[in-house]
Amino acid sequence: MKFQFVRRRLSVAAPRILDIGCGNHSPTTTKRWFPGCHYSGADIQQYNNSEADLAAMDAFYPVGLDGSGYEAIPDNSFDFVILNHVIEHMAPPPRADCERTLLKAQTGRVHLDCVSLSQEPFVTVVNGRNAAFL
Repeated sequence: MKFQFVRRRLSVAAPRILDIGCGNHSPTTTKRWFPGCHYSGADIQQYNNSEADLAAMDAFYPVGLDGSGYEAIPDNSFDFVILNHVIEHMAPPPRADCERTLLKAQTGRVHLDCVSLSQEPFVTVVNGRNAAFL
């Protein structure tokens, strides 16, 4: 669903995608939806990724639960940034990590998918730095 929404709105033929929390076969799934993309993953580990997933990544940035590692990811370099169920795993407060991630988006889109306090999932897609986190 997130890919259908964003694919209709990205005007770049070969988007640069940053996926924070890139486990569970996200690299191959993303490359299926965006075959010509440049895919960069960032995570605390390479969780549940096959050899095909590792081969699909153009770049991998190790990040820590303490917020370390984000400085290695280039700012203003991505058309689409994905945070799919990672914010609930960030050390409190996750706001700083999210704001650091938003700096990575050039003028593109950010997809933030997480659970609410009531455990009901919700999805927010926002433009680059115009996001606000409570």
